[in-house]
Amino acid sequence: MKKVLIVFLCMALLLSLMSCSTKKVSGTASGQGEALTLPITKTPITLTAWVAMSSRAAVSIKNFSEILAMQELAKRTGITLKFTHPSIGSEKVAFNLMIASNDLPDLIWYSWGTDYPGGPGKAISDGVVIALNNSITKYSPNLSALIKANPDYRKAAVTDSGQYYMYPFIKGDLYSRLSAGFEIRQDWLTKLGLKIPVTIDDWYNVLTAFKNGDPNGNGKKDEIPYVSSPITLIDAVQRFTCAWGIGSSFYKDGNTVKFGPAQPEYKQFLTTMAKWYKEGLIDPDYLTSTMVKATALVQNETAGAYFGLVNSYMGSYTSAMAKKDPAFLLAQAPYPTAPDGKNYCFEQSVSQSVQTAGTAITSSNKYPIESAKLLDYFYSEEGKILMNLGVEGTTFSMVDGKPKFLPIITANPNGLSLDQAVAHYTLPRP
Repeated sequence: MKKVLIVFLCMALLLSLMSCSTKKVSGTASGQGEALTLPITKTPITLTAWVAMSSRAAVSIKNFSEILAMQELAKRTGITLKFTHPSIGSEKVAFNLMIASNDLPDLIWYSWGTDYPGGPGKAISDGVVIALNNSITKYSPNLSALIKANPDYRKAAVTDSGQYYMYPFIKGDLYSRLSAGFEIRQDWLTKLGLKIPVTIDDWYNVLTAFKNGDPNGNGKKDEIPYVSSPITLIDAVQRFTCAWGIGSSFYKDGNTVKFGPAQPEYKQFLTTMAKWYKEGLIDPDYLTSTMVKATALVQNETAGAYFGLVNSYMGSYTSAMAKKDPAFLLAQAPYPTAPDGKNYCFEQSVSQSVQTAGTAITSSNKYPIESAKLLDYFYSEEGKILMNLGVEGTTFSMVDGKPKFLPIITANPNGLSLDQAVAHYTLPRP
């Protein structure tokens, strides 16, 4: 039976995990400070950490301390993290109450760049968190090396006065920054003798074949070739504007900010979509559709393609359909090429390597050096593998130098979907 195996690749696919109890996990380049060795401390310590709960993890756990990767982290480093999670949906209120009470944990994960009143510089001057310039320079060789190799990271990770305020969440390559895209029924393509569409004309031909070729095999003309649900307030039909080399809203073209609907190419996009809509290639309710409806269409074997998230769409659909239809197979399709032959992607998340959220060390922390070393471990190759893939032999294995999730993730015995299983065993992003 074919299955889509969604693999969260770390930046070092060719490295297998090292297993000795004391080891060096980074080199020491000029100006990077001391090398990081494990364990970080021979006398075990516990650090308290405040972080929002992941909705995917909340399905099966109550606290991140239950996560296998966090338990393994404690074994390797000698540092145990004791987590506090605010109730889902009340994170900002809980954060403000915590700050007002001045009852601070050792570490706080938060969107400092957007959600702290007055900005991250104010968090430092308020005495909530400490400036991390010295910590990163002296005790964080992995992050230091990453910043040295990517100078733009520093610009996005410091205050206006040049102070580091957090260990940032960095999406260092295009694949990790792009969490959504066009997804299509590969089994329908195979049945109709078609290939994954590349150009906008390819898409038209494929969607027309889905409409008229009865790919779900029920003898009815009930297929809706392209369905929609909004992601970041952009309906899935507008994602096709990239085929004309423009964005659906404001977007950056070189050093110029443009507005997609004001461009002459937008009229061509509208004309094409009107044709598709008239011919029944697009969900007639695309403007008011929801993820619930889109999910129903996919799982009822009616939808042929859509624009969705890899985890909560492709991952969930694949898990849900495994028993119902063993032939069900999804594939990712590239952004349609523009007239100049290029693939344009104007997703906001793609342009942000350094996210606005990250982990800060608070002024109440009695172990700032150990904390700096622990947080730096997350940027090491070994740390990235642990946090993203879990423990080798339990959650993943290396096959031809590349990691593959094991059945405990892809076919979880407790009925967790793929994205829920990943969040159960590895460190999920809130």
